[in-house]
Amino acid sequence: MTEVQLKPWLIFNVLSKVNLISQVLTLLVKRKEPIHGVVLCGLWPIARKKMPPQTTKRDPIQFTRKPLKKRLAGKAGLACNIGMHTRPRLVAAIPMLLALAACVAPYDKFYTKVITPEFEAYLLPWSGRTDYVSTSTEGIPDATRRLGEKGYQLLGYVAFEANAGDYTSSLKAKAAEVQADVVLVSSEFAGTLNTVVPILNYTPGQNSTTFTSGTVNATARNNYGATAYGTANYSGTSTTTSPGTFNTNYIPVQVQRSKNEASFWRKRTFVFGAAYVPLTPEIRQQLERNSGLVIIGVVENSAAFLANILIDDILVSIDDEPIISVEEFNQQIRRKAGQKIAIEIIRKGKTKTIVMQLSPLRVATTAR
Repeated sequence: MTEVQLKPWLIFNVLSKVNLISQVLTLLVKRKEPIHGVVLCGLWPIARKKMPPQTTKRDPIQFTRKPLKKRLAGKAGLACNIGMHTRPRLVAAIPMLLALAACVAPYDKFYTKVITPEFEAYLLPWSGRTDYVSTSTEGIPDATRRLGEKGYQLLGYVAFEANAGDYTSSLKAKAAEVQADVVLVSSEFAGTLNTVVPILNYTPGQNSTTFTSGTVNATARNNYGATAYGTANYSGTSTTTSPGTFNTNYIPVQVQRSKNEASFWRKRTFVFGAAYVPLTPEIRQQLERNSGLVIIGVVENSAAFLANILIDDILVSIDDEPIISVEEFNQQIRRKAGQKIAIEIIRKGKTKTIVMQLSPLRVATTAR
C-alpha cells in the first residue's frame, strides 16, 4: 500500500484561494448598495461620473426588436490590470468571481410596489406576455406619460446601481411575477470603480539534508588481563526544514458600474379616464379657492377623452357636488359609474359645464 502524505504548504495554498474567493465576494457585495432614485421623474443622485447628454433624439416608448440581453448589458464589462507576478490561473478566475458576486436578483430585491388594493380591482387580466420598452433616463418622464395615456396602470418600480452585468433573467422573472404587460427599462453606464484585491501568498520553506558517516573503534579488558578489540562503521541522514514566508500582493481591478431603472405596467379599466392631482399653491392663489382638482393626463378613448376634458382643466363639481379631494372624487365617480353626469370645470379662467357619460364599473375578478 502506498502512503500519501499531504504537505502543509499545499494545504495552505488551497485554503488561501478559498480565502481569496471570500474576500472578493465580500468586497463586491458591499459595493452593490442601492441608490434610491425617483423613477417616475427620472431623478438620480449625482454619483461618480456624470454622463454626457445624448446627441440624438429618439422615441422613448418605441418598441424595439433588439434583444433585451444586449440592451441591458450596454457597455458592461470588466478590465483588470494584473501584475506579472500573479499566477495566471488565479488571474483568469477573477472575472468569474466578480460575475458570481453580481449573480443576485436586483429587480426583486429593490422592487417597490405602488399600486393600492383600490386600483388593483381595475386591472385587466394579464395577457400572458410582456413587452420591454427601452429608454434613456431623460426619456422616462415622457415615456411614463405616454403609457398612462394608453391606459396602463403603474404596478411598481425598481431603481438600483450595481456592477455592470446581465440582469435580464432577474428582470423577466419579476415581470412575470407581477404580471406586467409592459416594462419600461433603462440601463446606463454609471462610471468605473477602481479598487484592489488583496492576495495572500505563502512561500514554502527550504528542506536541507545532512549525511553523517564514520567508524568507531573499541578496546575492552577483563580482570584476567585479556584484551578484545572491535571496529564498527555507522552512517545516517537528517532533514531540516526552514520556516516559510508570507507576502501580500494587491491586484488593481476596474469594475464598471451601471445605473438601472424599470417600471412595471398593466392595462386597466377606467370609469372617468383622467389623471388628476390637488391644486398647487399658485393655482389656489390665482383662483382664490382651495377645493378642486387639476387634470394632468387624459386616457385615450376614455369617457373623459370623448367628453373633451383637457390637461390643465380644473374640476370644480360633479352634479353640483363640490370636488374636495382626490379620494372623495374617486368615490363620487365610482358611485355614478355608467351614468350621465354634469361636471363643472374651469378652463383658462372661465367656468364651463360639460355633460358626459361615465363608463360602467368593470372590476376584474382576477386582480392581484
